[in-house]
Amino acid sequence: MAEHPWRIGIWAAVSSKAQAADDKVSLDEQERLGREFAASVGGEVVAVYSIPGHSRDLWRWDEAEQKIAAYRLLREDIEAQRIDVLWALDIDRLGRKAALQQQVLSLVEEDGDGEVYLASNPHMLGQKGIGQRYIESMQGVRTVEEQRERKRRHHMGMKSRVKKRGLLPGAPPFYLDPIREPTTGATIAYEFNDQVAALDLMTDLFLKGYSYEEIRRRLNKSPYPTPGKSPHWRRNAVRDTLLSNVPAGIPSWSGYSADEPSDKIPARWGTDTLSAVIKERRRREVGYHQRGSGPLFNVALCNRCGYRMGRQVSKYTGAYYLRCAHHADRGRACHSNHIREAAVLDEVAKFLRWLADEEVLDQVLAEQGDSAEVEQLQRSLARAQAAIDDLERRQLRVAHAYAAGDMEIAVYRQVAGDLDEQLKAERGSVQELTRLLEAAPDLEERRATLVQLSNNFPQLLKTKPPTEIATMLHGAGVRVYVENKRVQRVCIV
Repeated sequence: MAEHPWRIGIWAAVSSKAQAADDKVSLDEQERLGREFAASVGGEVVAVYSIPGHSRDLWRWDEAEQKIAAYRLLREDIEAQRIDVLWALDIDRLGRKAALQQQVLSLVEEDGDGEVYLASNPHMLGQKGIGQRYIESMQGVRTVEEQRERKRRHHMGMKSRVKKRGLLPGAPPFYLDPIREPTTGATIAYEFNDQVAALDLMTDLFLKGYSYEEIRRRLNKSPYPTPGKSPHWRRNAVRDTLLSNVPAGIPSWSGYSADEPSDKIPARWGTDTLSAVIKERRRREVGYHQRGSGPLFNVALCNRCGYRMGRQVSKYTGAYYLRCAHHADRGRACHSNHIREAAVLDEVAKFLRWLADEEVLDQVLAEQGDSAEVEQLQRSLARAQAAIDDLERRQLRVAHAYAAGDMEIAVYRQVAGDLDEQLKAERGSVQELTRLLEAAPDLEERRATLVQLSNNFPQLLKTKPPTEIATMLHGAGVRVYVENKRVQRVCIV
């Protein structure tokens, strides 16, 4: 028995105004039954939460509070510890979705240390019966199943929108506006807006090797307005745009990506630009970039631990030094290992002058074995694609045999299942091999970059920003290993 009379809140809800009529279990009738219950247990009615007409077909609590005041009032009373018991006619009055029902139960019984009393499943206050607990456990199962079903429908709907209709799964990015069907208002395609110039700028800076943070800063200095209501460009907006293939007209959703550009989405990136963006993404996976990094960022490495050399400036002379970043980071185990940046650049310039001889350059590139590796990947990809074609033909033959009555259903299911598993494996191989080929260096591009560097390196240092120099050196495979204030070796990897 409580130390004070039970403080009881009555939950009265109907789905429509028609259900509030006197010949139904109206709001007044529910309140009357609730007050009878309160009197029977010596309790006091301290609140009535009335929903005069709403389907309550919701599952998110924030949405329920926004649309129905009773949920907000209940939460406020529970947080203020003003009620001990919430009375309701049955579980469906709390919400049509099991997820919402469970949230009400959790709010009252876990957060408020009270209990919910259902007239359709009565129990003694302060001691829930087995039946009550059984019903609540079943409601928990229903909640999980409903959530899975909602997720499945949402996933299938979005995937169909992308795969079959060629549309984006959600709101378009800042540089696209939707084209709507006049009568229904449904999105049928997209078109560029004035913000597409901002996309062009961030793409150009990205391909030159600038970090997301530096691109954001330059956009803030540009005349292009920010997307949304934010007064400044945000790093995540830049990053998400450049890691998406939507600028190439290719929509995606939850791991699925269309194979070809959609005719509903205008493409700002052509095939060559998309290929360059993909290669730049792969290159950045090797090492991150930072604002203010010098021309040897991710090019100069510590010979002892293999980690990058960070750039520092002397407060006395203003000269730049490179120092092992592992040693500079607290808790890392490596020695100081510092050297003047100018000394490293001199060694890189000597190495590039040596590569200016075409025979030497061809020999160095041949020693890397990249060509043989790429050819092997291409052969493996061709074999996997041929296996997919063969499996699809076998699937078709099996389907025809079953349709003609030449194969039992049990045998058909077994064979079809085996073929599906083999197809999944081969398609996975194709995806992985394609990723490896995309990440593999473009040999002609690497050679062209090395020729440009070897012929013009001193001039490039004067005319190009340090970030672009680092991008060129890193992309061409140039690496410098430093120890004991000396360059130990310069090589192509």
